[in-house]
Amino acid sequence: MARCTPCPPTRAASIRPTKPGWETYEVIPQTGTLTKIDTVTPMVKGDIRFGITRDGTKVTLTLTSQGGTAARVGVPTYGGFQPVITANGTTVYSNGSSTGSVTGLAYSGKDSCYVYFTVQPGSWTFTATGTGRLDNLALGRPVTSNNSLENGDWAGTG
Repeated sequence: MARCTPCPPTRAASIRPTKPGWETYEVIPQTGTLTKIDTVTPMVKGDIRFGITRDGTKVTLTLTSQGGTAARVGVPTYGGFQPVITANGTTVYSNGSSTGSVTGLAYSGKDSCYVYFTVQPGSWTFTATGTGRLDNLALGRPVTSNNSLENGDWAGTG
């Protein structure tokens, strides 16, 4: 199974234009171990508001953009085996393929880390269930502290 590689938090939201004037843009979040991101990206046609929250095997992604734009959105699966994705409450991806349809949204592919959709302007909420857990990013091992101050025996000090 291919692994998704976390990136530095400075690129976590990964919102970037793909055509001049932000006519089209991409939102491909690279959250690493972050569990929540909320950001506003100013652009000529109005602000792009983006948020993502991870809770166990559930990911919620919100996007609001202005008229005259289109976005390619990567919904992260974090290595989940069979994620189910809804867009504005309608199931649009299940059992490894596109399912339902939502006006203004088109399925545009998948890879080992994301399921991609193209969306028209407006407000979008994507919910993915069955995604990989945060501790799965640690090469299949549980995330633990390796800090001697946290793991040391504090009894008898003081």
